[in-house]
Order: sequence, then structure tokens, then C-alpha cells
Amino acid sequence: ESGRKLDEALQAKAAARAQLEEQQRVVLLQAEKEAEERAQEELEAHRRRQAAAAELAERRRCEDEERRRQQQEEERNLLAKLEAELQLEEERLRAAAEARSVAATARRH
Repeated sequence: ESGRKLDEALQAKAAARAQLEEQQRVVLLQAEKEAEERAQEELEAHRRRQAAAAELAERRRCEDEERRRQQQEEERNLLAKLEAELQLEEERLRAAAEARSVAATARRH
């Protein structure tokens, strides 16, 4: 009788241990799954941040390029204006020199 009770107690203890080990395995697997999910979420968040940073860098590069293009256009326009003003001044000076020459010739005659 006591041998049978000892066997039953040992079997109950073994069953309890097996159940505990199974619960621990399930808890461990769940923890691993959650850790993997968190790592995946962090990786996706990192990739999103990288993509956003790359997009921002590209936008800034385009904005800088557009500013340079506008500045060059403004410089070309200013240069064209100054060249036109210079040409008008040269024509005015030539006309004045020609008028003086004509006046000097007229005084001689």
C-alpha cells in the first residue's frame, strides 16, 4: 500500500514537473515571440526613419539646387542689364564724340 502511494506520489510529482516544464517552455516561446516582434518593429521603425531622412536630404538637395539655379538666373539677368546699359553708354559717348567732331569741323569752315 505504501509502495503504491509512493509510486502515485512520484508519478504526480513527475506529472507536475512535466506540466511546469511545459508551462515554462510556453512562457519562454511567448517571450521569444514577443522579443522577435519588438525587434521587427524596431527594425521597421529604423527603416522608416532612414527613408524619411533620405527623403529630407533629397528635398534639401533639390531646394539647394533650385536656389542655385535661381541665383544664377538672377546673375545672368543682372549681367545682361549691365551689358545693355554699358552698350547704351558707349553709343551715347560715340554720338557725343561724333557731334563734337562735326561741330569742330563746322567751326573750321
